[in-house]
Amino acid sequence: MTEPTKFAAGDTLQWKRSLAAYPASAGWTLHYALFNAAGAYTIDSTADGDDHAIDVPSTTTAGWTPGRYNWSAYVTHTDGRRQSLFSGGLLIEPDLTSDEAYDGRSHARKMLDAIEATIEGRATAKDMRSGSRPVWRASGRARPRQAHHLARQIPRGGRKRRGRRRPGARRKAAAPHQDPVQPVSQHAGGGRIHPES
Repeated sequence: MTEPTKFAAGDTLQWKRSLAAYPASAGWTLHYALFNAAGAYTIDSTADGDDHAIDVPSTTTAGWTPGRYNWSAYVTHTDGRRQSLFSGGLLIEPDLTSDEAYDGRSHARKMLDAIEATIEGRATAKDMRSGSRPVWRASGRARPRQAHHLARQIPRGGRKRRGRRRPGARRKAAAPHQDPVQPVSQHAGGGRIHPES
């Protein structure tokens, strides 16, 4: 079994790697470094003859943050040598069996919702702190532009359809002013129609 491409937080991870040039029996240990913008984790192997066995308990992965990660594999020797080997990527999915609430919105969706709530005057303290850059730091004029930029990052299927005007959108120009039509009256004597003065 090789490295997984995805698993859920709370899953047990088990696989083996055979490295002819770096056998575990000769003092080599295989390591994996998982990393993304949110954090990093390290997985260490144990020797199983010449093979490198990976066994990560569920109690460990339960604390890992869901998201996409890059990983890099390398080996170290008991004499201090280190050698980088190969790399890849994987997805850690949320543990849907957990009692904890999970917010599956993307970062762009969270920020857009927070900005719209701020513009409409219904933002909570949590909305104002949404994302790595607090919403309150954006000026009132900048928020509609920021909302438009975020909306373009969200897949069409994930956008909210609303009847109201999108923040930052221009209002439709009003029709040009026209003078009202003057009323007319008919003189009783001649039957001709003249505008009233």
